[in-house]
Amino acid sequence: SKKMIMTKKLANELMDNLMCVAISATGGAFRDADGHFNQKQLDFAQEYARRTFCDILEVWEDQMDTEWLIEK
Repeated sequence: SKKMIMTKKLANELMDNLMCVAISATGGAFRDADGHFNQKQLDFAQEYARRTFCDILEVWEDQMDTEWLIEK
């Protein structure tokens, strides 16, 4: 069956941008005394990005009645 195709480069860029959304939205909430993001911030942002990425792709899978293929 025909699949929707996304390059790995685009998938990675989208994930990075979604992480930036989470980091921007939470501001300095998870920064340490030196102003660096701590592991809690990064874990939160990565989980948000993963969950949101999957949600976005699922909408299109439902709409197009097919699956995504992320190219290497």
